[in-house]
Amino acid sequence: MARWNCVCVCRVRVSCSGKCGLAAGRGSGGSASCACCCEARGASCAPCTRLCAQGREFLQELDAVLTTEGYLLRLVDKKHPLPETFVPKHLVPVREQWLFFSKGRSLLLTKIAYEALHQLIQAAARDGVALSVGSAYRSFAYQKKLFSWYAQEHGMQEAMRFSAREGTSQHQLGTVVDFGSITPAFARSDAGRWTQRNAHRFGWSLSFPPGYEQVTGYVWEPWHFRYVGVRACALQKKWFEDIQQYMLGFIHEWKVNASS
Repeated sequence: MARWNCVCVCRVRVSCSGKCGLAAGRGSGGSASCACCCEARGASCAPCTRLCAQGREFLQELDAVLTTEGYLLRLVDKKHPLPETFVPKHLVPVREQWLFFSKGRSLLLTKIAYEALHQLIQAAARDGVALSVGSAYRSFAYQKKLFSWYAQEHGMQEAMRFSAREGTSQHQLGTVVDFGSITPAFARSDAGRWTQRNAHRFGWSLSFPPGYEQVTGYVWEPWHFRYVGVRACALQKKWFEDIQQYMLGFIHEWKVNASS
C-alpha cells in the first residue's frame, strides 16, 4: 500500500474574489486549482495527483464535511497538542453494562460520540456481537500519570510508541473509545472483526492502523476508534486511502492555509 508522506494543500482560487470561499463555508465558487507540495523528493504522490485531477468533486465533498462535521476533526498528535485546560463540553457517562472492566468504573464521552457509540453497539448486537468499552475520555492530568507509568515500566522510547504524552492524546477530545480488553487480541475477536468492517457506517474511524507507525506516531491499535462522523469516514475512505491521519493532517493544513 502506498504511503502518503507529504503535505498536500489545495488552494482554491475563486474567480470572483481570489479568496478561499470554502474556508468561509461557501462552496468552491469559480475555477479551482490544486497545488500539491510533497516533501518526498519534490515528487507528487498518488493521493495528491488524484486530488488535482478530481479537484472539484473533492472540494464539494470536503465542503460538506467541514460544514457538518468540521468541529469533530481537530488534529491532535505529537506535534499538535491540546492545552492542559481543554475539557470537552457535554460529557456524559458510558452505560455501565457496556464497560469491559469492573463495574462501577465511570467512563465519559461527549454526547454526540455517546449517541454514535449507542448506535454502533446496537447494530453489533443485532448481528450477535457484543461490544464493550475499555477506555474513553481521559483528562490531561490522567494521561500524564498514565504515560509516566508506561515510561517507568517500558522505558521512554518504547512508551512513546504506544502511549501519548499529556495533551497529545486523542482521548482528551472525549470522542475516542478503546474497545474490549485494549489488547491486540481484540483484532482477532468477533467484536474486533465486526468493528473493523462496520465502524465507519456509524462515523467511527480507526486511528492507528497497522504498518503506519511512521505516519501516525503509534503502533497498530486495533481497539482505538475515534468518532469523526459518517461523512468524514466516507471522505477518508475515498480520498485519503482510508487513513485517518492523512485526512486530519490535510484538513489542519487546509484551515491554516485558508486563514493566512
